[in-house]
Amino acid sequence: MKYYVRYFDDETMVDNLKEAMDFLSSLDGVEMDEACVEQLTSYFTTDQKGSKKIYMPNHRSFLIIKTTVNTMEEFKANNQKNAETGEERPSGAKALDAEQHGWYECKLSFQRIVTNPETKKCFYYNDTLEAKVMADSARDAHTQMVKHLRENPDVDERSQMPAAASKNFVWRFVGE
Repeated sequence: MKYYVRYFDDETMVDNLKEAMDFLSSLDGVEMDEACVEQLTSYFTTDQKGSKKIYMPNHRSFLIIKTTVNTMEEFKANNQKNAETGEERPSGAKALDAEQHGWYECKLSFQRIVTNPETKKCFYYNDTLEAKVMADSARDAHTQMVKHLRENPDVDERSQMPAAASKNFVWRFVGE
């Protein structure tokens, strides 16, 4: 088992807790207190899977990820590969803007305003719109869904729509 450790732009692969502590102590801005050391030790000694973000007393954090790869190059390559197809897959804003015409299955969670007709008081509740959208990119699908909601007379214009890059917009390219 290897561990990927990153603090801002500084990153490395380590084999054990001592190497991780040595790496972190060599960096400017890293302030480790007992709670940080305890969290780091716990992460190394338990079977906890996935990544762990550890916050320091100066309100900064570093990231640690358990991995089975042996080198930084493998780790970076593995991060950019789609496990099913082996093709490189863009991430973040690049994925949203990647032009790929076809059908997108989308789910948009938004806060909807509803006005009580008797009291005229407004309140928010969470609502979700799921749809298959023909679009040129994921961002285009998001734009179409938001436009549909804005033009819908049943949805108050004060309702809050999430950004395309938020966790409240989930999409999957289905195909043409």
